[in-house]
Amino acid sequence: LGRARHLAGHEGAQATLEEASKTLLAGGRPDRAAEAETLLGELWWHRGARDRADIHLARARAVVDDLPASPAKAYVLSQIARYRALAGDSGEAIQVGLEALELAKSLGLDELHGHALNNVGIAKVLEGDTGGIADLERSVEIALAVRSPEAARALNNLGASWANLGDFRKAAPCFAEA
Repeated sequence: LGRARHLAGHEGAQATLEEASKTLLAGGRPDRAAEAETLLGELWWHRGARDRADIHLARARAVVDDLPASPAKAYVLSQIARYRALAGDSGEAIQVGLEALELAKSLGLDELHGHALNNVGIAKVLEGDTGGIADLERSVEIALAVRSPEAARALNNLGASWANLGDFRKAAPCFAEA
Protein backbone atom coordinates (compact mmCIF):
# COMPACT_ATOMS: atom_id res chain seq x y z
CA LEU A 1 0.00 0.00 0.00
CA GLY A 2 2.80 2.40 0.87
CA ARG A 3 4.58 1.74 -2.42
CA ALA A 4 1.35 2.22 -4.39
CA ARG A 5 0.54 5.43 -2.56
CA HIS A 6 4.06 6.73 -3.12
CA LEU A 7 4.01 5.96 -6.83
CA ALA A 8 0.57 7.54 -7.18
CA GLY A 9 1.61 10.69 -5.33
CA HIS A 10 -1.05 10.04 -2.68
CA GLU A 11 -0.90 12.40 0.29
CA GLY A 12 -0.97 9.47 2.72
CA ALA A 13 2.17 7.84 1.31
CA GLN A 14 4.54 9.13 3.98
CA ALA A 15 2.40 8.02 6.93
CA THR A 16 1.70 4.64 5.34
CA LEU A 17 5.39 4.00 4.65
CA GLU A 18 6.42 5.10 8.15
CA GLU A 19 3.85 2.77 9.69
CA ALA A 20 4.91 -0.05 7.37
CA SER A 21 8.57 0.36 8.29
CA LYS A 22 7.87 0.18 12.04
CA THR A 23 5.39 -2.68 11.74
CA LEU A 24 7.60 -4.74 9.44
CA LEU A 25 10.66 -4.26 11.62
CA ALA A 26 8.72 -5.22 14.76
CA GLY A 27 7.20 -8.17 12.91
CA GLY A 28 10.54 -9.68 11.99
CA ARG A 29 10.65 -8.51 8.36
CA PRO A 30 13.69 -6.23 8.35
CA ASP A 31 14.16 -6.68 4.59
CA ARG A 32 10.70 -5.28 3.87
CA ALA A 33 11.16 -2.53 6.48
CA ALA A 34 14.32 -1.48 4.65
CA GLU A 35 12.35 -1.29 1.41
CA ALA A 36 9.85 1.03 3.11
CA GLU A 37 12.71 3.19 4.41
CA THR A 38 14.14 3.35 0.90
CA LEU A 39 10.81 4.52 -0.45
CA LEU A 40 10.67 7.15 2.28
CA GLY A 41 14.13 8.28 1.18
CA GLU A 42 12.89 8.59 -2.39
CA LEU A 43 9.77 10.44 -1.25
CA TRP A 44 11.86 13.02 0.62
CA TRP A 45 14.35 13.31 -2.26
CA HIS A 46 11.50 14.17 -4.62
CA ARG A 47 10.30 16.77 -2.13
CA GLY A 48 13.73 18.39 -2.20
CA ALA A 49 14.60 17.43 1.37
CA ARG A 50 17.92 15.68 0.83
CA ASP A 51 18.81 15.59 4.53
CA ARG A 52 15.62 13.71 5.35
CA ALA A 53 16.13 11.43 2.34
CA ASP A 54 19.64 10.61 3.55
CA ILE A 55 18.32 9.68 7.01
CA HIS A 56 15.92 7.10 5.57
CA LEU A 57 18.47 5.72 3.12
CA ALA A 58 20.99 5.35 5.96
CA ARG A 59 18.37 3.50 8.03
CA ALA A 60 17.68 1.18 5.13
CA ARG A 61 21.39 0.53 4.65
CA ALA A 62 21.90 -0.22 8.35
CA VAL A 63 19.08 -2.76 8.26
CA VAL A 64 20.24 -4.65 5.15
CA ASP A 65 23.95 -4.66 5.94
CA ASP A 66 23.68 -7.78 8.10
CA LEU A 67 21.00 -9.54 6.07
CA PRO A 68 21.70 -12.40 3.68
CA ALA A 69 21.28 -11.94 -0.06
CA SER A 70 17.69 -11.22 -1.04
CA PRO A 71 15.72 -9.29 -3.65
CA ALA A 72 14.93 -6.65 -1.01
CA LYS A 73 18.61 -6.18 -0.18
CA ALA A 74 19.51 -5.85 -3.86
CA TYR A 75 16.72 -3.30 -4.34
CA VAL A 76 17.74 -1.23 -1.30
CA LEU A 77 21.41 -1.17 -2.29
CA SER A 78 20.60 -0.26 -5.88
CA GLN A 79 18.38 2.62 -4.75
CA ILE A 80 21.07 3.85 -2.35
CA ALA A 81 23.54 3.82 -5.25
CA ARG A 82 21.07 5.80 -7.35
CA TYR A 83 20.66 8.55 -4.79
CA ARG A 84 24.38 8.65 -3.97
CA ALA A 85 25.06 9.22 -7.69
CA LEU A 86 22.41 11.94 -7.85
CA ALA A 87 23.98 13.58 -4.80
CA GLY A 88 27.35 13.65 -6.55
CA ASP A 89 28.97 10.98 -4.38
CA SER A 90 30.12 8.87 -7.31
CA GLY A 91 32.63 6.82 -5.34
CA GLU A 92 30.04 5.52 -2.90
CA ALA A 93 27.49 5.14 -5.68
CA ILE A 94 29.84 2.88 -7.60
CA GLN A 95 30.80 0.85 -4.52
CA VAL A 96 27.22 0.28 -3.36
CA GLY A 97 26.01 -0.13 -6.95
CA LEU A 98 28.51 -2.90 -7.63
CA GLU A 99 27.36 -4.67 -4.49
CA ALA A 100 23.73 -4.39 -5.69
CA LEU A 101 24.78 -5.55 -9.15
CA GLU A 102 26.42 -8.71 -7.81
CA LEU A 103 23.40 -9.52 -5.68
CA ALA A 104 20.98 -8.95 -8.56
CA LYS A 105 23.05 -11.14 -10.88
CA SER A 106 23.44 -13.93 -8.33
CA LEU A 107 19.71 -13.93 -7.59
CA GLY A 108 18.70 -13.78 -11.26
CA LEU A 109 16.92 -10.43 -10.85
CA ASP A 110 17.19 -9.04 -14.36
CA GLU A 111 15.30 -5.80 -13.76
CA LEU A 112 17.43 -4.98 -10.71
CA HIS A 113 20.54 -6.00 -12.66
CA GLY A 114 19.69 -3.33 -15.23
CA HIS A 115 18.80 -0.83 -12.50
CA ALA A 116 22.12 -1.32 -10.72
CA LEU A 117 24.08 -1.07 -13.98
CA ASN A 118 22.30 2.20 -14.68
CA ASN A 119 23.37 3.61 -11.32
CA VAL A 120 26.96 2.42 -11.64
CA GLY A 121 27.18 3.66 -15.22
CA ILE A 122 25.96 7.17 -14.47
CA ALA A 123 28.28 7.42 -11.45
CA LYS A 124 31.27 6.29 -13.53
CA VAL A 125 30.54 8.87 -16.23
CA LEU A 126 30.14 11.60 -13.62
CA GLU A 127 33.54 10.58 -12.25
CA GLY A 128 35.06 10.91 -15.74
CA ASP A 129 35.18 7.19 -16.54
CA THR A 130 33.68 6.81 -20.01
CA GLY A 131 33.48 3.05 -19.41
CA GLY A 132 30.22 3.91 -17.70
CA ILE A 133 28.68 4.35 -21.16
CA ALA A 134 28.94 0.59 -21.73
CA ASP A 135 27.23 -0.01 -18.37
CA LEU A 136 24.41 2.35 -19.36
CA GLU A 137 24.04 0.73 -22.78
CA ARG A 138 23.84 -2.71 -21.16
CA SER A 139 21.31 -1.35 -18.66
CA VAL A 140 19.14 -0.19 -21.58
CA GLU A 141 19.43 -3.61 -23.25
CA ILE A 142 18.42 -5.46 -20.10
CA ALA A 143 15.53 -3.11 -19.28
CA LEU A 144 14.16 -3.35 -22.82
CA ALA A 145 14.54 -7.13 -22.85
CA VAL A 146 12.48 -7.53 -19.66
CA ARG A 147 10.06 -4.76 -20.70
CA SER A 148 10.86 -2.69 -17.63
CA PRO A 149 9.82 0.93 -17.23
CA GLU A 150 13.42 1.40 -16.04
CA ALA A 151 14.33 1.50 -19.74
CA ALA A 152 13.18 5.12 -19.88
CA ARG A 153 15.43 6.10 -16.96
CA ALA A 154 18.37 4.19 -18.44
CA LEU A 155 17.88 5.84 -21.84
CA ASN A 156 17.59 9.26 -20.21
CA ASN A 157 20.80 8.68 -18.24
CA LEU A 158 22.59 7.42 -21.35
CA GLY A 159 21.47 10.53 -23.23
CA ALA A 160 22.52 12.79 -20.37
CA SER A 161 25.90 11.09 -20.24
CA TRP A 162 26.45 11.56 -23.97
CA ALA A 163 25.40 15.20 -23.61
CA ASN A 164 27.77 15.71 -20.68
CA LEU A 165 30.53 14.27 -22.83
CA GLY A 166 29.63 16.74 -25.58
CA ASP A 167 28.19 14.24 -28.08
CA PHE A 168 24.71 15.61 -28.73
CA ARG A 169 24.25 13.46 -31.85
CA LYS A 170 24.34 10.37 -29.65
CA ALA A 171 22.35 12.03 -26.85
CA ALA A 172 19.33 13.10 -28.91
CA PRO A 173 18.14 9.63 -29.98
CA CYS A 174 18.42 8.40 -26.39
CA PHE A 175 16.21 11.23 -25.15
CA ALA A 176 13.72 10.66 -27.98
CA GLU A 177 13.48 6.93 -27.22
CA ALA A 178 13.20 7.54 -23.48
